[in-house]
Amino acid sequence: MQLAQPVTHPRQDDVIVLERGYVLNDEVIERMRDAGVPPVWIVFPRLEIPDDRIRERVQERHAELFVAMQDTLDRVRHRVAVEMNYGLYRRSVEGLLFEMMVDHENEEAVAQLSESAPDLAGHMANVAYISLLLGLHLPAYLRSQRRNLPAHVAEDTRRLGLGALLHDIGKIDIDPALRDCTVFDPEAESEEYRAHTLAGYENVLGRVPGAAATIVLNHHQRFNGGGFPDRFNRLTKATRDPPSAEAIHIYSRVVAVADAFDHLLTRDGKVVPTVIALHAVRGWRLEGWFDPVIVDALIQLAPPFPAGAVVRLSDRTDAVVVANDCRSPCQPQVKRIYGPVTDRGRHAATGIIDLRRRPDIHIETIEGHDVAPYLFDLTEEFAQVV
Repeated sequence: MQLAQPVTHPRQDDVIVLERGYVLNDEVIERMRDAGVPPVWIVFPRLEIPDDRIRERVQERHAELFVAMQDTLDRVRHRVAVEMNYGLYRRSVEGLLFEMMVDHENEEAVAQLSESAPDLAGHMANVAYISLLLGLHLPAYLRSQRRNLPAHVAEDTRRLGLGALLHDIGKIDIDPALRDCTVFDPEAESEEYRAHTLAGYENVLGRVPGAAATIVLNHHQRFNGGGFPDRFNRLTKATRDPPSAEAIHIYSRVVAVADAFDHLLTRDGKVVPTVIALHAVRGWRLEGWFDPVIVDALIQLAPPFPAGAVVRLSDRTDAVVVANDCRSPCQPQVKRIYGPVTDRGRHAATGIIDLRRRPDIHIETIEGHDVAPYLFDLTEEFAQVV
C-alpha cells in the first residue's frame, strides 16, 4: 500500500513523519497503530488477474489484453476519491472483465478489442473504469432512470462497464490518422469520424446485450439533442429527431461524461491537472453536452485537488490538501508546509486552513500548472438544488 497523503505525527501535527508515496509494510503499519495514528489515505493497489481460471479459460491474447488494460489505468486511478468502496469496485470490474472474456457471446468483440491499437484499448479501459465508478456512485439515479426494472437489475453496472469498454470499437477500422482524434478535434466533424459510432454499433449488435450496444451507438449523443450519429433511415431516406435528455439511455449519458473526461486529462500527450479537465467539462464550450447529475457525480469522485496533493497558494506558500467539500470543490482544506518538498521530516503548519473561509487566498498552481483561471464555484448551484 502506498500513501496518497502525508501522515503527520499524532501528537505534533506540524511534523510530517511519512511523505506521500511512501510504501507501507506490516512493521510500519503496526508502529503507526501503536502510536495512535488515525486512518490514512492510500493509493488504490494495482488490479490483479483474479486467479488462474482466467488463464485456463481465455485465449492467450485475451489474457495479454487484460494485463495491458490494467497498466493503462494508472493514469486515472489517482484522480478519483480514495474513499470510494474499493472492494465493491474491484469485484465489479474484475467480474466484468472475467465475464466479458469467458462469455462465448462476447468472443468476437473481445477478439477485435485485443487487436486494436494500445492507445485506443487503453482509452476504452479508462472509460470503463470511470464509468463503473460513476455507476457505483449513482445507484439511486440508475434506479430512477430505469424505473421499469427491478432495483437490483437497474443498479447492475456490468453492462454499463461492457459497453464502456467497447464504446470506441468502431474506430478500429477507420483511417489511422483519425483513430487517435477526439470529439474536441476539428477532424471530429468529418463524416468518417462521425460514422464510428454507427459502425461500432452494427459491429456489436446482437453479440452483446442491448444496453451495452446502445452505449456504442450513443456515447456522442449530447444531452441537448446535439452530437451524432445522424438518425437517417436508409430505406425511407428520412431523418428522425435524435434523442435528448432522459430519452438517451442512462448508460450512454454516463459514458459520454467518462469519455470526455479521459480525453481532457491529457493535451498534446501531456498530463493535465484534474481541475482543468473538470473546468472544461463544465465550461461554456461544452454547455448542454452532458447530464448535469452525472457531471456533479464526477466532481465528487474526481475532486479538482485530491487529498495529498501539494499546491502553491496565491500568497506564495506551499500547502498540502487535506480534505474536500463537494459544495466548493476548488476551495479545499489545506495545511501550509515548509521545508524542501523532498526532505523527510518537512513540517506542516499547525492548524487547517479552510479556503472557503479565506476569500483572500486561492490555489494558484499545482505540479507547475497555473490553475487560477480554471477554478470554479458550485456553492450557488448547490444552494439552488438543495
